Amino acid sequence: MKRGQDEFSRDENAMTAVIEFLSAFILFLMLVTAFLSLAQLQLGPNTPDIDRLERSAVEAMDKLTGSEGYHIPFEDGIKDVGNATTEWHLLPPEELNSGALIPGLLSERGRLSTLKVDSLKLLTEDTFSKGLGLNDEYDVRLLVRVENSPEPSRVGELLFDDGTFRNSSFSSVSISRTLHMADEVVLVSLEVHLGAGFTDRLLMSEIMINPSSGGPEWIELYNPDQFAVNLSGWSISKITNGVVSAHELITYGVVPGESHLLLSGNPSIQPNLGASLVIDLGTSGVLGSGLIDSIEAEGGHISFQYAEFNSALTYDLINFHWDNTWNINEGYSLVWNYGEFSNSSNWIPLEEGTPGSI
Repeated sequence: MKRGQDEFSRDENAMTAVIEFLSAFILFLMLVTAFLSLAQLQLGPNTPDIDRLERSAVEAMDKLTGSEGYHIPFEDGIKDVGNATTEWHLLPPEELNSGALIPGLLSERGRLSTLKVDSLKLLTEDTFSKGLGLNDEYDVRLLVRVENSPEPSRVGELLFDDGTFRNSSFSSVSISRTLHMADEVVLVSLEVHLGAGFTDRLLMSEIMINPSSGGPEWIELYNPDQFAVNLSGWSISKITNGVVSAHELITYGVVPGESHLLLSGNPSIQPNLGASLVIDLGTSGVLGSGLIDSIEAEGGHISFQYAEFNSALTYDLINFHWDNTWNINEGYSLVWNYGEFSNSSNWIPLEEGTPGSI
C-alpha cells in the first residue's frame, strides 16, 4: 500500500513540474513577443510608409499588367460610362489625359499590346500615376525592355523608360514582371517613389526671330522624355527692359513624349513639319506676324514658367536672351545644338528653319 502511495506522489510531482515548466515557457514567450514589438516600434518608425509603398506598387502593377485598361470620358463633369472604351490607346492625347483612365497594357488575347505600350508616350506622368491608383504624394518610373526576341538586335531594347528618379526620393519600392508581347518576352518594371518632386520639362530647340516678309515668328519646343507633358499651368512672357510686355498663360494641350510643340504668331500660315501641337501666341502679342514684329532681331528676352495648380510654387523653366551681337539674319531660324543656352555660338542659323522637326 505504501509503495502505491509513493508512485502516486511521484506522478503528482512530475505533473506539477511539467505544468510549472509550461507556465514559465509561456511567460517567456510573452516577454519575448512584447520585447520584439517594442523593438520594432522603436527601430522601424518608417515601416508603415514602406508597407504602403509596397502595397501601392503591387496594386499598380496588377492594374498595369493584369487588364486591358479602359478610358471613361467626362461629359459636363460627369463620367460618360456609355462611351467607355478599352481601346484607350486610339484616343488623342488631350482627350486621353482628361478622362478617367486605367492604363492597362494587355491585349484581348492576354498578352502585352504593342500598340498600348507605344501609346504610353501619349500619357502624362500624372495621368499614368493616378490611373494606377497611386496617391498624389507618390511618383513613378516605368521601364519596359525586351528580354528575349527572335531578332537578336531587339534584345535589351528599351520600349519605354521615363519617370522620376529613385535617388531624388525619400523612399522607393520596385516591382517587375515579365510578359509575352507578340513573339517576344518583355520586362515591365515599375518604381513607386515618395518625395521625388516635379519633373516635367520641354526644351526650346528652335526659334524664328526675324522671319521673311509676311511670315510668322515662332518658337519650337521639344519633349525629350517619354511621358507626355501637360501644358496646363505653363506660361510664356516677352520681357522688355526688365518688364513683362506680353504674357500668355497656356490652359490646354498635351505634348506627347519625344515630340514637338510649335508656338506661333499666326498658326493659319504657320509651316509645320510634324509638330504634334500648334498654339497661337499672336493674340497675346508674345509673337508677331507679317508687319508686326513682336520680338526684335536686335535683342530680347523670352521666359517660360510653370505654376502648380492650387499652389504658390512657380518654376522658372526657360530663360532665353539675345542681343545685337547675335547678328540674326532675316529668314533664318536659330537651332540649339545643346551647348550652353546663353551662348550665341550654340545657336546655328538655318535658312527658313525646320518648324516641328528635328
